[in-house]
Amino acid sequence: MEESTKKNVATLVISTRAPYDILDFDDGLPEMTAYTRHELLTGLKTLRRLLYADDSKKVLQGIENQLSVSNTVNIKSRIATKDGRVRSVFITGQAFQIETISVLRCVFNDITHLENAAIESARAKTDLDRFANTVPSGLSKHLLDNNLSLIWANNFYYRIYGFADEVSYRKASGRSSLSFIHHEDLSRVIDTLADLSGDVSGKAISYRIRSADGNTHWLKVTLAPSGETMKGFPVVNLVTTDITDLKIAEMKAQLEEQKYLIISDISEELAYEYDFKNDVLTFADKYKTSFDGPTIVDHPGERLILQGLVSPDTAPAWRKLFELASSDTKRYTTEIKLMVRDRGYEWYMTTFSTIYDNENNPISVVGLLRNIHEQKKEQERLLSRAEHDLMTGLYNKTAAESKIAQDLSILNGSSQSVFMLLDTDDFKRINDTFGHLQGDEVITNIAKVLKECAGEFDIAGRLGGDEFCLYLSNVYDMQMAEEKAGFIAKRLREIYPPEQQVKCTMSIGITAVSTATSYETVLEQADRAVYKAKANGKDCCVFYTPDMERSEYVNTRE
Repeated sequence: MEESTKKNVATLVISTRAPYDILDFDDGLPEMTAYTRHELLTGLKTLRRLLYADDSKKVLQGIENQLSVSNTVNIKSRIATKDGRVRSVFITGQAFQIETISVLRCVFNDITHLENAAIESARAKTDLDRFANTVPSGLSKHLLDNNLSLIWANNFYYRIYGFADEVSYRKASGRSSLSFIHHEDLSRVIDTLADLSGDVSGKAISYRIRSADGNTHWLKVTLAPSGETMKGFPVVNLVTTDITDLKIAEMKAQLEEQKYLIISDISEELAYEYDFKNDVLTFADKYKTSFDGPTIVDHPGERLILQGLVSPDTAPAWRKLFELASSDTKRYTTEIKLMVRDRGYEWYMTTFSTIYDNENNPISVVGLLRNIHEQKKEQERLLSRAEHDLMTGLYNKTAAESKIAQDLSILNGSSQSVFMLLDTDDFKRINDTFGHLQGDEVITNIAKVLKECAGEFDIAGRLGGDEFCLYLSNVYDMQMAEEKAGFIAKRLREIYPPEQQVKCTMSIGITAVSTATSYETVLEQADRAVYKAKANGKDCCVFYTPDMERSEYVNTRE
């Protein structure tokens, strides 16, 4: 992966005591370090081993020193990645309690590319300088008076407010720290200061300021009484961190969540969670808008089939979904049909992913159901159009040959299959004498007769022009084939009686096979029988025999 595409922000949680055990992290850390989640938790384990060796002692001592005076950390370091690279990071962190455990939540900002830019360029204002000014933190002392008057601050504090030093800061504000605060947040800050006067544990608050350059910045400020007094006012310590980038990221995340909810509503996506240990499926409340029944179902693999939610023909796919979810399958997608209220069964696509704990043990499965019924119907329509002859509605040549060949390939001697080749007699004369419209009518009437004749599992097709086929599977009595041929001849005489000028008869060649055979073979056999029928005077059927030779009849079919 190119350097520019690397993840440049990672969040992790570590313990607040050396060697600073790594407790949890987001996907940014594996992408930044090239280590897998398992390697980070079981191999490196601690922050000490993640840091570059030359920086480790200094950085860990710096973290310890900062935590001794506040609950925030701001420090620059280097980390060694699995692929041998050394990356520079700016670490900002805040300590807090989780039950009885004290932890430090850190954000690693990758500033490698900024440092490289500084080496390559001697510009007065480098990218690294600009980056450092966007994520500073400051330490300061203030009087807890009406202005939160400044007593002392480090250089980071002044930079946060957009000043080069203490002199320029005091010149702009006197000693008042409240003058920079955004007017919409000022009352909330004053209320927090009032609460602080009787609170020995301190307070934390986020608010906006207007810096010297006129830009708005978000600050996270931790205030704690120092125990001192000056000029009759309590003295408080402030730890100030610029969280503008985090706020922007938070707002973007909120927008993304809103986008997802909108997209989910439009696409009818339905979220669910499956607890495979207890075999319990929980749907989101949106389930009630389309389906009947409770949103929490135990033993869903079978129960929802029995209740009719899942269609019988897609029940195997539904069962497999839960079998794979219970066997630690990380991701799986399948299609099923579900009973939608007032609409019947509709097609849904479902995709699930497995969630793992810190020790890489699977704990649950989350997934989405998306309605794809219209897409499936469109696919079926397109497939039907691709397989069927537009004029007659019979299978076209390609589809008929493919389906017949597939069935012929699995014959095993237990039954016979019959292939009938039907050729219209003197069709060219019909076209030449009565016109192509009359010829088209003859073709469509032949197709109607074949549809009447074909059973549920038979294949009727138009092979081209005036040539058709009828394939009968699992035929135990050859008399059936002869009866089919007789039915076709009888129906055509009814449509085109002898006294009518337009006459339509067919010569039919029939062959039967019981073992696996190629389509080309049965076509050749039936074609020989058709020639024999033509030679016998047309309007008849002939069964193929192995000793049959092709007659001298000239086939004028186009």
